[in-house]
Amino acid sequence: MPDESYPMGIGENTFYLRFEDRDVQEIERTISLFVAFHPVNRTYENASILLWRGLRVKDDTGTLTYAIQQGPQGKELALEKVKEFTRQFSGTIGMALLYGYFERALVSSGWFGEEKKDVPVKAGEPEHPKNLVPPTKKRTKR
Repeated sequence: MPDESYPMGIGENTFYLRFEDRDVQEIERTISLFVAFHPVNRTYENASILLWRGLRVKDDTGTLTYAIQQGPQGKELALEKVKEFTRQFSGTIGMALLYGYFERALVSSGWFGEEKKDVPVKAGEPEHPKNLVPPTKKRTKR
């Protein structure tokens, strides 16, 4: 798994999101990552679990360490951090942005793949699907 992280600001502080194997295993005990990203499940509780296991800070040597204690008290602090993050934005946009950060961090951590852009058309495949072919100028029978 890559040792990469994704930076994010909460209040005046810079944190980093990174999800290692043990973090994802712990998240999966509570809620599947696939389920967590469904709009119905984008709750403060689920966001706090993701933040609890993924939020990191750099120590004096530059090593990323957990920003939140990894016990029951840490879950409460994670919820406070979710609230602090979402209060920076109007309405529900904060929660949407937070889940965007989670997604980018999961890509950086090697759990999700990157979106493919400019995928070449394979030989033998039509350039345009049948329904997207422009209509002909001939009159059709009625």
